[in-house]
Amino acid sequence: MLKSPFPFVKKFSNLGPWAKATRRLIEAGTEGYPKKTKRRLMIVNVAAYLIVLASLNYAVLYSTTDFNKYKLIVYANIFLLVLAMLVPFAHRYNDILGGVIVAFSEIVMLFYLISVLGRDSGIQMNYIIAAAVPFLIFDLSRIKLILTIALSALVFHIAAWFMFPADAVTLIAEPFLLANLYVNSALTAFCIVAVVAYYAMTLVRRAEAQTDALLKNILPESVADKLMIEPDRAIADSFKQATVLFADLVGFTPLSKGLGAEETVKLLNNIFTEFDHLALKYELEKIKTIGDAYMVAAGIPEPTDDHEAKMALFALDMLAKIKEISQSYDADINLRIGIQTGPVTAGVIGRRKFAYDVWGDTVNLASRMESHGVVGKIHVTADYKGRLDRSFKFEPRGVIQVKGIGEVETWFLTGTLD
Repeated sequence: MLKSPFPFVKKFSNLGPWAKATRRLIEAGTEGYPKKTKRRLMIVNVAAYLIVLASLNYAVLYSTTDFNKYKLIVYANIFLLVLAMLVPFAHRYNDILGGVIVAFSEIVMLFYLISVLGRDSGIQMNYIIAAAVPFLIFDLSRIKLILTIALSALVFHIAAWFMFPADAVTLIAEPFLLANLYVNSALTAFCIVAVVAYYAMTLVRRAEAQTDALLKNILPESVADKLMIEPDRAIADSFKQATVLFADLVGFTPLSKGLGAEETVKLLNNIFTEFDHLALKYELEKIKTIGDAYMVAAGIPEPTDDHEAKMALFALDMLAKIKEISQSYDADINLRIGIQTGPVTAGVIGRRKFAYDVWGDTVNLASRMESHGVVGKIHVTADYKGRLDRSFKFEPRGVIQVKGIGEVETWFLTGTLD
């Protein structure tokens, strides 16, 4: 269920029943619709409720002035009030019926009221609402319907001006009532347009915030900001120093065969979610997951001076975390981890289902450190070790033959120096 977009409802949520009642009223009849359609129908409901308040106000005004004289006008306003109250029920038939009821009933009944009281009453100002509100309560794919409503309101507005001058009215109203009606009509027109537009923009801002949050879950925040400003911009940067880590789950594939699809995905999601929390803790950038492998980088897209150390701490915590998870599932799950540091190129690939990725010899060697590594160990190059000698403990592995690279001196990162 959507939260109420009215700031005061959120702020004063301790009002309890009032906040819940407001939310239920705004969302009435919108159940089962897609989120985009639901937002639009909520705007229709807000417009309908404003018409209810306006019609009630006019009915009271005429009744207290002279009910017998103005009873037909009172009944007309009650009729509009009832129609507006039925709008949420109309949503149950289709997504435009409620808006159509509001629009055309208002156009016709306003014309009747002007014919009775004349153009000096100012009632025709309410037609101005149709210049804006239909664009908010109907999907733009129904532009013909929108334009029909707007143009109908314009035609009726102009016709009322010429057809119903003061000397052509069927009911002579008191001057104070005409003045009151003029002020009320101005207030109604301004308030309905302002409130509906405000509410619609509030929903739009919320939708944009959700989209922005989703994009920033896919891409680094700084990269997402650039793309939102310039969607067609090519994102590509070179970094003189960054650290890349590859981790591969060992023992997961045999385990997944006995778990079934749903439990396998659930377990993998739990593991990678824990890794995501650790990456956030150490301000690292998760690049991607490939099956049961996890890739993360440090020092991009924002360069840092301590990216090697942050990655080392992250890797050590990964081993500790996978041990906890393995014990909790009573399963034999472990990691093989490889790390390398050096220059990389990073950027966004594609325009559809795009991804932030990194390339270069550093990435290739980090991948080789993982694939040539040992289960339960953090496999690193001598170059990476040399940058952390004063803070971390290492065990020598010696020189190994790395496919596509040749002989490489490697080490195992085992912990921190106390």
